[in-house]
Amino acid sequence: NEVLIRTLKKYIDEHLDHELSRKELANSVFLSESYISHIWRSVTGSSLKDYITTMKIEQAKKMLRETGYSISQIALMLGYTHFAYFSSTFKKKTGFTPAEYRKQGERNILTP
Repeated sequence: NEVLIRTLKKYIDEHLDHELSRKELANSVFLSESYISHIWRSVTGSSLKDYITTMKIEQAKKMLRETGYSISQIALMLGYTHFAYFSSTFKKKTGFTPAEYRKQGERNILTP
């Protein structure tokens, strides 16, 4: 089970640039969707969807801090086709809109 989880995490990390589905993940390891979801939850305590969202938002935070890409470019680069959905998901996970997060990061850099 640990090997399966590591394999899925690696696949997710390498494919954050598009919308990942359970079907795609299951196909990548030649197992059923329900089986990988069951194993994932039993080992990690969370859902696959929550992990994928968390990883995408963590990548978005990094890109907001370290790049000059626009927020809509970052959303597209992470596989979000609807900017409003990306923005609301980001706010649910972080407490900030992407613009607020970027501005806060700029403030922290400028403050000694």
